[in-house]
Amino acid sequence: MRWDIRYRLHRRIIEIRDAQLVLRPYSVRVLVKLAAAMAWESDLSSGRVAAVAEAAIIVSALRFGMPGSIYRHDRVPGDRAGVPSGIDMRAEVVSLVLACRAIRHSRIVPRAAGRVPRPVARHEPRR
Repeated sequence: MRWDIRYRLHRRIIEIRDAQLVLRPYSVRVLVKLAAAMAWESDLSSGRVAAVAEAAIIVSALRFGMPGSIYRHDRVPGDRAGVPSGIDMRAEVVSLVLACRAIRHSRIVPRAAGRVPRPVARHEPRR
């Protein structure tokens, strides 16, 4: 029975991380950096700052990845902001729980993710 619970937890972590990889191209990096800076200014611990940054990645990706969004693109960003460095399952669970709490309860995440950067003007060739 214990193995079954551990296996199910492991699968859940993998599924969440896979979903984050799908969302990653739609996140707005400026907002993620802004959320991390706001978290540091609020004197949060480094673990909570990482959780706020991860939460900002998720919230901004969900917001700007909607069909019709001007920020939608198909490339994966090169930086690894918000990606946990540990491979320990306990550390993964703690990271995901903190990110979930940040999404639900942090005042920083909606403030940072609610700021819309100015769109980049795209010049199309004249015909």
